[in-house]
Amino acid sequence: MTASPSSEALRAQLLKDPYTVKLAEELGVPLDEYVQQVLHFMQHPGEELQILDEDVARFLDEAAPGASASEQSQESSELQAELDSLVRQGRLSGGY
Repeated sequence: MTASPSSEALRAQLLKDPYTVKLAEELGVPLDEYVQQVLHFMQHPGEELQILDEDVARFLDEAAPGASASEQSQESSELQAELDSLVRQGRLSGGY
């Protein structure tokens, strides 16, 4: 049986992963905070990802200025579903 990597080893790997860095930047989250969240969900795989609606609305408004509230709501739901799926699959940070 192979021992799993330590949290510090995973943290170091995530911090140097360019995909992780890109996702943190695109989400507007400091890299350290993003990596902490990734590690949390790795240690608690059954938890659902929670994103505040106002965070999603801000992200969508910045990504698509001028979109209607209903378009943003639909995009928000789709984004939440995609992020939840990536978390469950362990692919949110390119291997996490």
